[in-house]
Amino acid sequence: MSKHAHAKNPWPTWKIAAVALICAGLGTALFIATAYLPPPPVLTTQPANPKNGPDPTAISSIGLNSIVILLGLLCWGIALTFAGWLAYKIYRRIPAWKRRQMFGR
Repeated sequence: MSKHAHAKNPWPTWKIAAVALICAGLGTALFIATAYLPPPPVLTTQPANPKNGPDPTAISSIGLNSIVILLGLLCWGIALTFAGWLAYKIYRRIPAWKRRQMFGR
Protein backbone atom coordinates (compact mmCIF):
# COMPACT_ATOMS: atom_id res chain seq x y z
CA MET A 1 0.00 0.00 0.00
CA SER A 2 1.32 3.41 -0.95
CA LYS A 3 1.90 6.07 1.67
CA HIS A 4 1.00 8.81 -0.78
CA ALA A 5 -2.58 9.64 -1.56
CA HIS A 6 -3.45 9.42 -5.20
CA ALA A 7 -4.27 12.88 -6.47
CA LYS A 8 -7.17 13.37 -8.81
CA ASN A 9 -6.16 13.96 -12.37
CA PRO A 10 -6.48 17.75 -12.91
CA TRP A 11 -6.62 17.29 -16.69
CA PRO A 12 -9.09 14.57 -17.61
CA THR A 13 -9.33 13.48 -21.23
CA TRP A 14 -12.52 15.43 -21.92
CA LYS A 15 -10.92 18.67 -20.72
CA ILE A 16 -7.85 18.20 -22.95
CA ALA A 17 -10.09 17.50 -25.96
CA ALA A 18 -12.29 20.52 -25.17
CA VAL A 19 -9.33 22.91 -24.95
CA ALA A 20 -7.91 21.54 -28.22
CA LEU A 21 -11.25 22.01 -30.02
CA ILE A 22 -11.85 25.47 -28.57
CA CYS A 23 -8.37 26.66 -29.54
CA ALA A 24 -8.72 25.22 -33.04
CA GLY A 25 -12.08 26.95 -33.45
CA LEU A 26 -10.78 30.23 -32.08
CA GLY A 27 -7.71 30.08 -34.34
CA THR A 28 -9.92 29.46 -37.37
CA ALA A 29 -12.24 32.31 -36.37
CA LEU A 30 -9.26 34.67 -36.03
CA PHE A 31 -7.97 33.70 -39.49
CA ILE A 32 -11.41 34.37 -40.96
CA ALA A 33 -11.62 37.67 -39.07
CA THR A 34 -8.48 38.95 -40.80
CA ALA A 35 -10.43 39.08 -44.07
CA TYR A 36 -12.82 41.63 -42.52
CA LEU A 37 -10.21 43.85 -40.90
CA PRO A 38 -8.95 46.99 -42.63
CA PRO A 39 -5.62 46.58 -44.43
CA PRO A 40 -2.47 47.86 -42.74
CA PRO A 41 -1.39 51.39 -43.65
CA VAL A 42 0.72 51.74 -46.76
CA LEU A 43 4.33 52.67 -46.16
CA THR A 44 5.98 55.28 -48.30
CA THR A 45 9.11 54.10 -50.05
CA GLN A 46 11.04 57.33 -49.86
CA PRO A 47 14.74 56.79 -49.28
CA ALA A 48 15.93 57.71 -45.82
CA ASN A 49 18.38 60.55 -45.49
CA PRO A 50 21.65 59.00 -44.22
CA LYS A 51 22.50 62.15 -42.24
CA ASN A 52 19.27 62.20 -40.25
CA GLY A 53 18.77 58.43 -39.89
CA PRO A 54 15.46 56.69 -40.51
CA ASP A 55 12.35 58.71 -41.24
CA PRO A 56 10.56 59.29 -37.91
CA THR A 57 7.20 59.69 -39.65
CA ALA A 58 7.35 56.22 -41.22
CA ILE A 59 5.02 53.83 -39.48
CA SER A 60 5.49 50.17 -38.80
CA SER A 61 3.96 47.57 -41.09
CA ILE A 62 2.71 45.70 -38.05
CA GLY A 63 -0.99 46.34 -37.96
CA LEU A 64 -4.04 44.76 -36.44
CA ASN A 65 -4.06 42.12 -39.22
CA SER A 66 -0.61 40.90 -38.25
CA ILE A 67 -1.48 40.70 -34.58
CA VAL A 68 -4.69 38.80 -35.27
CA ILE A 69 -2.84 36.36 -37.54
CA LEU A 70 -0.22 35.80 -34.83
CA LEU A 71 -2.95 35.15 -32.26
CA GLY A 72 -4.56 32.68 -34.67
CA LEU A 73 -1.25 30.88 -35.11
CA LEU A 74 -0.78 30.82 -31.34
CA CYS A 75 -4.23 29.26 -30.90
CA TRP A 76 -3.46 26.63 -33.53
CA GLY A 77 -0.14 25.86 -31.85
CA ILE A 78 -1.90 25.34 -28.53
CA ALA A 79 -4.52 23.16 -30.23
CA LEU A 80 -1.84 20.98 -31.83
CA THR A 81 0.01 20.68 -28.53
CA PHE A 82 -3.14 19.57 -26.73
CA ALA A 83 -4.01 17.16 -29.55
CA GLY A 84 -0.58 15.58 -29.18
CA TRP A 85 -1.07 15.36 -25.42
CA LEU A 86 -4.45 13.71 -25.98
CA ALA A 87 -2.96 11.17 -28.40
CA TYR A 88 -0.17 10.38 -25.92
CA LYS A 89 -2.67 9.98 -23.09
CA ILE A 90 -4.79 7.60 -25.17
CA TYR A 91 -1.66 5.69 -26.20
CA ARG A 92 -0.62 5.30 -22.56
CA ARG A 93 -3.99 3.74 -21.72
CA ILE A 94 -3.17 0.70 -23.84
CA PRO A 95 -1.59 -1.99 -21.65
CA ALA A 96 2.15 -2.48 -22.18
CA TRP A 97 1.82 -6.06 -23.43
CA LYS A 98 -0.74 -5.00 -26.01
CA ARG A 99 1.34 -2.00 -27.13
CA ARG A 100 4.26 -4.35 -27.80
CA GLN A 101 2.04 -6.53 -29.97
CA MET A 102 0.41 -3.61 -31.80
CA PHE A 103 3.50 -1.52 -32.47
CA GLY A 104 6.06 -4.29 -32.83
CA ARG A 105 8.34 -3.71 -29.88
